[in-house]
Amino acid sequence: WDDSHMWLAPFERGTPNALYIVFEEPVTLSLVKVWNYSKTPGRGVREMQLSIDDVLVYKGHVRKAPPRPSDEGEAVDFSQSLVFTNDRRVVQRERHRVYVHYKSDAEDLVFIDSGVPPTGVGNTSNAALRPGTSVHGPRGGL
Repeated sequence: WDDSHMWLAPFERGTPNALYIVFEEPVTLSLVKVWNYSKTPGRGVREMQLSIDDVLVYKGHVRKAPPRPSDEGEAVDFSQSLVFTNDRRVVQRERHRVYVHYKSDAEDLVFIDSGVPPTGVGNTSNAALRPGTSVHGPRGGL
């Protein structure tokens, strides 16, 4: 990997790190791509939160970076996508980059829009506590 495109923040147990990205004018985000720290994969982020305008829109795990390839010319895409659109083209293109921390079938995921789960979906007891748009796994994880 090209070390000039990554950074490592100091870590102190119990003290979260924060990264702020400020846009000078309103923008619409359909997805956010995340690449974990890869120079030493064991030192990357395990869990993260993403808030937009002080509203929590994602809370979950970040995929661990793979080991460096033995052939430096070999390109490896280990990005992770946080998708915030129902545009079928974007969803189809990014589906293999959506990371689920636990082993599961896609049917185990529930997409919540504006706090209202799809009809017939169970485990909604804490739906009011989740952000307007979120992904909720069957065991309470994201």
